[in-house]
Amino acid sequence: MNKKLIDKNDASLELIKAIITWINNAKIENIIEKKCHETYFVGQIIIGTGSSSRHLAGTAENLVAFLKKEYNLLPILDVKVKEWVIILCDSIAVHLMTEQKRDHYKLEQMIESLKKDD
Repeated sequence: MNKKLIDKNDASLELIKAIITWINNAKIENIIEKKCHETYFVGQIIIGTGSSSRHLAGTAENLVAFLKKEYNLLPILDVKVKEWVIILCDSIAVHLMTEQKRDHYKLEQMIESLKKDD
């Protein structure tokens, strides 16, 4: 078994690239990545749009399995709302949402407003 061990300094950058590549290959659309304000509970956030709640759930479960297998990480998966799944991994939060939920909650704007309140 060939686990990818990563230096803590490069962990976020490598994980972000791996996650974005992985969810892009899973047909998640409109993917954005943003550095978060220090008051937010993670350092980086990735947001993507899926076509349905079933697409989101399957993508999230497979992403968690990928991160466990390839990086020996134990991501936390939260699926309380079917149209919005959250995967917490290291200092990265991945939000996969339907277009309707993404339009409604406007996470990108919230994160930008946290930066402006600095």
